[in-house]
Order: sequence, then structure tokens, then C-alpha cells
Amino acid sequence: MDALLKIAKVSGDQAIEELQRLRTEWHSTKLYPFVIGTDAEVSQLKEMMDPPSDGGELVMRQALEFDVEAWLKEKRPKKRAAWPKAGPPPLDGILSLDDALTRKRKPEINIGLVEASSDWQVFARLGYGGWNDCPLPHIHVALHRHWDQKYKTSILCLSGDVVETLVREPVSEKIEALELASEHYSYCYDIVEQGVGTLGRLASSLLNGRYWYFWWD
Repeated sequence: MDALLKIAKVSGDQAIEELQRLRTEWHSTKLYPFVIGTDAEVSQLKEMMDPPSDGGELVMRQALEFDVEAWLKEKRPKKRAAWPKAGPPPLDGILSLDDALTRKRKPEINIGLVEASSDWQVFARLGYGGWNDCPLPHIHVALHRHWDQKYKTSILCLSGDVVETLVREPVSEKIEALELASEHYSYCYDIVEQGVGTLGRLASSLLNGRYWYFWWD
């Protein structure tokens, strides 16, 4: 497992700069970097991932054959979302860099490095998902590939129960933000039911938002 998942430990204050440097070098090193967090969060990720013996090739084939639109249609919320009178603003950075209780930067941050030709291949390589209500690995791959094609997304954080992404072409219209909120809910309903409270409030946070956050209980 250690041969698959390499770790770079940096101080919290240097984490963003180091992540950006490693992302710049990715196409030459072939090692895709992402924030994991503390040592405890590294241990949690290792416990929850199940790397396939074929390096994720079967998962990648399953993802390519997976009908994302049909799955989203089947999973979409029954109630139509309404735009809130006052909703939360977009996220302004990577939440996993900070302690959830103190909101202060974690003293040390572990950055994971996995050999991958695309950011979403990391889910297949690690065998990430399939526990509790967290989607199976090929669904993670298929959905993040789908979002990358539509919004130019890339994985910034992958820990035991959290995924965070960078969005280079975020939604800019309310109707599109509501539709995207429905997709996010289908993928990870905890961000609504144990988070912002309603689809409309989630949509508000996605409008012009350059960061997405997913969390499974």
C-alpha cells in the first residue's frame, strides 16, 4: 500500500504552496497530489481504501461504461429545489486544511501522491468508496470525470470520508446551480441533510463557487 500511496508531510502554512508545486510537476512525475490532512486522517484513509490488484483497470472500465445521466436521474431528489432568500456564499478554499473545531490551520498537513493519468483515476487506484452510503469506486470515477468535462474540476482533497475539488469553470446561473445541487445531493446527501439544510442553500453555495466539498458520515 505504501508503494501505491506516497506521502509528503509539510507544515500547514506551506501546504497550499506545496500542493500547487506538486500539481505543476504532476505531468512529469506522474504522481497526482491531493491533501489528506493529519496523521490520523492518513490512517483513516488507509483503513477505508481497498486498492485493487489490477491497479484500478477494471474500475476504470466500469466507469467508462457507467451511465451517469441515468444514475443521476434515478437518484435525483423528489422535491424541486427553490432558491433561498438568504443562502451561504461559495467556499473560499480547502476546508480540510483547517481544524474543524478551531478553524485554525492544522500544524502539519500530509499530501498524498498516487500515480495516475487523471485526477479521477485516483479513486480507482485506491479502491475508494463502497462503505456506508459512499458510492462505489467506479461511480466516483464516472461522476468526477463527468464534472471535469462540464466544469473543469480537479480533486484537491481525498481523505477517509471527505472529497474536495477545485472548479475552474463554476456555474454562473441560478437554474444551473440548482441542477448541480441536485447532482451533488445524489452523490452525497450528507452535505445537505447534515450540512446546509436544503438543496436551495447548497445551490447558493455552488453559484460561482470555485471549491466543492463532499462528506460521508
